[in-house]
Amino acid sequence: MGIEWEGVKVEIGELMVEGDSESEVEGPTHRELLPWDRTLTSVYDLVVVPGDSEEERREVARTIVTLCCEGTAGFISTARLVVDLLRQTGGTLDPGFDAETPLPLYETLLGSSPECVDDLEAGLSYAERELASSVSELLRSHSLKGYESVAMHAGAIGLLAMEIADAALSTLMEVPESEEVFEIGTDDLPRRPTVLLVGHLPLLGHIITEELGTLARQVELVGLTHTAWPNREDHVRVVGPLSMYQEYISSGFADVVVVDGACPGEDVIEAAREGGSKLVATVGARVADLPDVTDYPVEEAVEVLVTEEDAVYVEEPIKAVEIAAWAALRVEGSRDRGEPPRRTFRVGPPTRLTDVVIRNVGVPVVAGNIPGIVVLVSCPEKSADVEEPAKIAEVLLERGYLVLVPGCLAVALGSYLDEEGKTLYERYPDTLLNTGPCTSAAHLVGACVRVGVIFGKLPIRREFVRVADYVLNRVGACVVAWGDEYPEHLVSAAYGVTRWGIPVVLGPDPEAGSLLTEKDPKVIDARSGEEVEDPTPMHLRCVVSDWKEAAVTAARLCMRPNDTPEGRQNKIESYVELYRELYGELPPDLDPLIRDESDIPVTLRSEMRELLEETGWTPRSRASDPTLLPEG
Repeated sequence: MGIEWEGVKVEIGELMVEGDSESEVEGPTHRELLPWDRTLTSVYDLVVVPGDSEEERREVARTIVTLCCEGTAGFISTARLVVDLLRQTGGTLDPGFDAETPLPLYETLLGSSPECVDDLEAGLSYAERELASSVSELLRSHSLKGYESVAMHAGAIGLLAMEIADAALSTLMEVPESEEVFEIGTDDLPRRPTVLLVGHLPLLGHIITEELGTLARQVELVGLTHTAWPNREDHVRVVGPLSMYQEYISSGFADVVVVDGACPGEDVIEAAREGGSKLVATVGARVADLPDVTDYPVEEAVEVLVTEEDAVYVEEPIKAVEIAAWAALRVEGSRDRGEPPRRTFRVGPPTRLTDVVIRNVGVPVVAGNIPGIVVLVSCPEKSADVEEPAKIAEVLLERGYLVLVPGCLAVALGSYLDEEGKTLYERYPDTLLNTGPCTSAAHLVGACVRVGVIFGKLPIRREFVRVADYVLNRVGACVVAWGDEYPEHLVSAAYGVTRWGIPVVLGPDPEAGSLLTEKDPKVIDARSGEEVEDPTPMHLRCVVSDWKEAAVTAARLCMRPNDTPEGRQNKIESYVELYRELYGELPPDLDPLIRDESDIPVTLRSEMRELLEETGWTPRSRASDPTLLPEG
């Protein structure tokens, strides 16, 4: 029995992974990390899947595992694309930011820090082996907890592939720097032959323009991708977020569309036909049965595209763009050209999470001056899809939370304006951070690990369980994943984040209330060995019904057993203020958050004491060294 995803071939019975790595690295297998997964599922109710019967719930869980595996395959495919290009260019690996531990996920799982392209390829080979193992486990699993563990393992491997992809991208990209909010859009596009690049290729725009030479100056190269930068002539000009590709392609303003990577769906072909544009698919694109002209001479491939086919496939990315550019020169003027969506986005400057940045925010987070770090991810397909995640960000920013946004949402937020016409980036320049491409989401997890390295002197090499336990009990961060439909790469990332000990809020889902069953999480005080009640965080993964519930849940999930009394006071005060703003009353779940009277905010003391007396609250001990690991 065989299963294929982008860049990965799996033969069940005998595991085969196609790859070209010259070396191998050893990392933990699913079986070796299974005890940690069982610890998490024993403490938290992670299996929140719908269904009227156990069989229906198992089927939903199986679907989730499949999505996680598909998403991880897409991450690996992306990483292969950029790592191969890095090898071709002969570049020296440079992740793009100053950090003693630049790739902490790689280092935690594989026990070393990558120094060259061979190391990245070895890491990808490990990811491919473990993905193959996850597919095999999927076919053997029958229990909900078994499916949960496989999904988390596939997701964690996907985050590793993202980290590798981002390291290679950071080495290859030469992004114009900006310290201020900048504007992108389609308002001043010239009327000339136009090639629209959809996917990851715009990130390598300087390489493309250099390779095409004078040809690049004869056409307008524009891109939809998951980050943005100020326009410059020697780069591909980014005009919008990748997640909105359907609307841009179907408008027909581009003569030829080039699509790569797993993000755009197979609907790109129909969208291009609707807009009257030709299409060239290249490595990783999710399109099937297109004529493959990879081995054709450029002139012959152009002729096929212009006179015989609406869409073709070209394996080599640079060659694909070259064919598209020549074809655009041929077809421009012979078709009814549409108008692009007239949108502008004022985007905050991309911020790399250097050790300096982590040191600057780490102490305030631990002290509670910053009540928490919330990572907000979404793939808005239309302008209307931006409003709810923007509202989540806005109410959290108003209460002092640090909000990190990667990928398409970071670009799309640049269209959300207040009554004065200001973006959130302009209103909160110090606490709303655009972290760059969607691959940077792995660094958001990595930043939590590096908090432990910097402030706790945490040893991380081959110490996955210890690291995840540290993050879960000490680092006040959570992820909010928002959207009516989740692409498979977002599902994979959400389950991977859980495995690393970071809570995830999913939504919106009107059935959320019927899905969630609460346990009563407890931790162990490693110094005394005693079990201590402290349900922070209450959940590691939960589903919410609307954006208001997402915001207050995120605030609550930023609390940790390791909070100091001052830190817990600040977090509770922020939580109460946010809940009151959105619901007009005190939150109903304050008593389990108060360990003793030193946790009660001064400004709320009389009001909360009255509430606590009504609930029969009594003080309890706090864990001085919290852990979920019995051995401490």
